[in-house]
Parts: sequence; C-alpha cells; structure tokens
Amino acid sequence: MPVHLEFTATFRDYLCAQRLHAKRNWRSRLNDLAARRLNPILGALILAFVFLVSALGGFAVNGTFVFMVASALCLLCYPFYLRYRLKSFYSRTRTGDGSRILDFDQESIKAQGAHAKTELDWSAIQFIREDKNVFMLYLAPAKFLMIPKGCCPPEVLEEIKRLYNQSLRASAGASPA
Repeated sequence: MPVHLEFTATFRDYLCAQRLHAKRNWRSRLNDLAARRLNPILGALILAFVFLVSALGGFAVNGTFVFMVASALCLLCYPFYLRYRLKSFYSRTRTGDGSRILDFDQESIKAQGAHAKTELDWSAIQFIREDKNVFMLYLAPAKFLMIPKGCCPPEVLEEIKRLYNQSLRASAGASPA
C-alpha cells in the first residue's frame, strides 16, 4: 500500500533527530553526555571550588581566580552554546519553509521539498532508527530522511517499516548465495 506524508519539519524535530543521531555509538553518546550534562556539572564544581578556596583565604582575586571563574562559566554555558550552534545549522541548511512531501511505495521513496525532488530505491536505505519523537531512514552513516512522529499515525510508520523489511528480503533473495 503506498504511503503519502506531508509535514513541515520544525526546529524541535531537528533537535530530536540530532539527539537520536548522537546516540548511534558509544563515542557519540559520551560526547553528547559530556556536552549536555558533564560540562555544566564540572563548571559548577570548579566555580564552587574557586569561591570556597577564595573564601578560606586560599588566593585573592588575581589572574588565576579570573581564569578559573571564566573557565567554569564557559563550561556552565556550553549547553546554551550548543543549542545556539544547532539553531544556526538548522537555519543555514533549511530551504523554503521546511515543508516536505514523502511518498513510499514498494519500489521507491519519492521526496519533495521546496526546490528539489528526489527518488530513491529502497536499496539506498542502509538502516532505520527511531525513538518516541522521530523516525529516521539512513542513506549513509550521517545522512538521513527524518519523519517527525507527530505528523503521522503509528500505522503509517509500521507500513514504512514493512516496506523497508520487504525490500531487505527482496535484496537478500536477489543476491547470490
């Protein structure tokens, strides 16, 4: 059964896709954890240490004090900087209003945006990933088609998965043993 989807990707959808993509292996998970959680915690600990040592008379306000406070503030603010950078990437890579049309059938996937039309064979899809917010069809390790789950009912996603699995079986059956 052919599937037709029309949606407009928002910045929130983009963030959700980037977060899911960041969980693809242990290194990227660790990097994401450090950027969002560990850096601010480390910044808060450094700031607490600096003010505790300063209050106990360990050192006065000097170059070391200023450097440590500035470093701690940078670590504390890093998640905000990261969000700003992602917003910048989102704005620079967007074309038109972000609306997308995706048509899935047994032979291919047709994608249409503001200024482009693409037709892909199912064999171009290397793997799929999903979480509670987005469903992603990977064309390459860092290139994917994103479908926000809020734009389509679960039955539609199940049909897309069925079409993907059917193409995997067809390509496995066509390959020599």
